[in-house]
Amino acid sequence: PGGRIVHPAAFGPAPAAPASLAIVAPPPPAGFEPPQILALPTPAYTAAAAQHRVEGEVVLKVRLGADGVVHIVELMRRLGYGLDQSAIAAARRLRFRPARRHGAAVDWTVTLHVRFQLAY
Repeated sequence: PGGRIVHPAAFGPAPAAPASLAIVAPPPPAGFEPPQILALPTPAYTAAAAQHRVEGEVVLKVRLGADGVVHIVELMRRLGYGLDQSAIAAARRLRFRPARRHGAAVDWTVTLHVRFQLAY
């Protein structure tokens, strides 16, 4: 339930593969320049999630502020086991150059997909 993907434990906890981040943004209207992503941090895979073999995707709606700050708007898909908090912490460390409208920095809302997968 709740979008969780749980695999049965076969031979104990599996090692965690690096988590990945992907950004989905709407196409910019005329006169807009989308934000430039400068650094995508790697979220931590929690021990509890690895122990319970939880995999899946946390989806966040975030606003990339004109002030250069990431604002968490909504947690759209959860995984639990500390992975939601890990995804939020990674999103807050995201570095970007703000979107521009006719040369002035503006806020831009995007969907951030944080994929957690165990190495088998």
